[in-house]
Amino acid sequence: MAEQSLDRILYLEDGWTRELTKKFIEGLGYQVDLVTNIQDAELALAQNRYHAAVLDNSVPNIPFGPEITNAGLSLAYRMLKYPNHPLRIALATNSSFQSWQLKDMESVGITYISKSDMIEMFKEFLKK
Repeated sequence: MAEQSLDRILYLEDGWTRELTKKFIEGLGYQVDLVTNIQDAELALAQNRYHAAVLDNSVPNIPFGPEITNAGLSLAYRMLKYPNHPLRIALATNSSFQSWQLKDMESVGITYISKSDMIEMFKEFLKK
C-alpha cells in the first residue's frame, strides 16, 4: 500500500548540490526523499505518493550507463502513467531545450527548472 502524503517531495539528484537543495526544500516545509538514480526513483514512486517530483535530467540511467542523456525527462514522461503519479513534476537541468520541447513538456504538466535559477524557481514551483 502506498503511503499517502501530499507534503512529500521526491528529489532525484546525484550532483554536489543535492544535500543543500534538499535542506532548502525541507525548509519550505516538505519531507524530501532523496534518490540518486532512476531505479531508486521508480522504486520510491511505486511505494509512496508525492506532492511533487523534482528530477535532475542528467543522472545516470543505470543499467544503461551515464552516457544516456535526458534520463530525468524520460522518467518524467513515464511517471505520468503511474496511477498515483506526483501532482507536480519538475525537470531540473543545465540542458537547453528547443521551444517545441518546452511546450510539449508544459502541455503534459512537466515544469522546466533551470539549475542556474534553481532556488527561485523551486519557490515558485512548490507554491503552485
